[in-house]
Amino acid sequence: FPVTIHLWSICIHDEHLLIVPRSQARVLWVISWFPLVGGIISTTRGFHDFATLSYTGTLSSLMYWWFPVRGWRRNFDMLTVQVCLWWHLYRSLSSTMWPLYYMWMGFGSAFYLMGTYMSAKGMITCGTVLHICVHICANIGNISLYLSDVKRIA
Repeated sequence: FPVTIHLWSICIHDEHLLIVPRSQARVLWVISWFPLVGGIISTTRGFHDFATLSYTGTLSSLMYWWFPVRGWRRNFDMLTVQVCLWWHLYRSLSSTMWPLYYMWMGFGSAFYLMGTYMSAKGMITCGTVLHICVHICANIGNISLYLSDVKRIA
């Protein structure tokens, strides 16, 4: 923990660069650990493509939300999330639970759009809460997909 505290304090002088207040960034950083659950489930079920994407998404989000500023880490996280989302959408078509998965992705997408709008209007806390909802919906959707009968990749 001393290393964690030290790393958080390194960037105190750059606080004005954060896209959300530090307290909200910490919450989003903690939420970014949740895809590990999906990664573990998909690993145990033998879905190594989903597992790889879950772990990669977790790492990219943790890297970004540690100190969320505009730059390459943000771009990398957004690209990673898009690749993961499109792959999951494609693979879910062979799932028995695709309607449930698409429902959760629909909720998550709506929260994302509302959160982006709220943040653009200066309502950062509301935008952050809605972004947390995006993470929750995406993780529930992914776990429902991993627990379903998805066609195996040869």
